[in-house]
Amino acid sequence: MNHIGTIIGTAVVISATSLPLASIAGCSVEDIVRVQTPPTVQAVFDQPPSMSYREAGQQQQIVAETTKTALTQWGTNYDDAGEWVGLIGGLSGVAYEQYGPMVQAAAGIGGPFATFLAGWLLIRKPGTVPIGEKIDSFNEGEKRAESRAAKA
Repeated sequence: MNHIGTIIGTAVVISATSLPLASIAGCSVEDIVRVQTPPTVQAVFDQPPSMSYREAGQQQQIVAETTKTALTQWGTNYDDAGEWVGLIGGLSGVAYEQYGPMVQAAAGIGGPFATFLAGWLLIRKPGTVPIGEKIDSFNEGEKRAESRAAKA
């Protein structure tokens, strides 16, 4: 009797596990299993939060190739810019050696000239009226006109 219970139990376990496995036998397991997409990949490459195993493999290759191409281009651009930095830095060094004393002399004259220019622009000239006084005068005239209009 004990053997019959074991046989029945084994039959139940086999049928319980084989039925779900038989139902997916016609499907591709690669389409059923889901892969979570990292948040950075979702944001940068506009990918869904999860995708099938098969699709994830294809998208991973595309992202890797795109990233590799972009990094190669960025490296080339960086190297080109580095050449310009070296060229401009070298030219500015030569220019400073050649024209440095003349520029320093002009800077020595620039301080007094800037002081003169600021004083000339900011000091009130004889016969001129500051803006604040003009606005106050205008507002006073406007009040007088309103009061005359109200009396009339």
